Amino acid sequence: MKALNIFIAGIVFISSCGNSTKGTSVSANSDSTIKWNKLLSGNQCNMENPLNVVIYSQQQFDSIWAKAFSMDMPPEKPNIDFTKNSAIALFLGTVSNGGHSIEISGITQSTGKGILIEAEHTFPGKNCMSTMAIEFPWFIALTDVALPGEKKEFNVYNKSVACE
Repeated sequence: MKALNIFIAGIVFISSCGNSTKGTSVSANSDSTIKWNKLLSGNQCNMENPLNVVIYSQQQFDSIWAKAFSMDMPPEKPNIDFTKNSAIALFLGTVSNGGHSIEISGITQSTGKGILIEAEHTFPGKNCMSTMAIEFPWFIALTDVALPGEKKEFNVYNKSVACE
């Protein structure tokens, strides 16, 4: 009889441990992916210094656009409804040779942590041939939703392209 009670107590203990991971603390720390679409990108603009920014308003967008594209043949400026969307602009600044690009690889919203925007800076590897032209790579994306005003963090990862 004593062995049966120990056995039953063990089953109750194991069952309660199995349910401990199903709580609100797990969902409170869950991440959700924010969808985005590329609007424009290129390798020539007027942004000499790196800048990563989430854009919330037409006024802010117009200001950044005027600074980045005050050149002879700027790209066509897109229309954005900032009540429904946000824009994310990534500028690498001056790079001393061709073959560089930057692009968003993911946007994640974490409860309590804010929004993480991950980007990838791709550049020619050491055995690659590239132009000696100075470039200013940039990338602008549109999010499917207007991003909340919580904390934003940018992580830019470097990726070298292998050449033979």
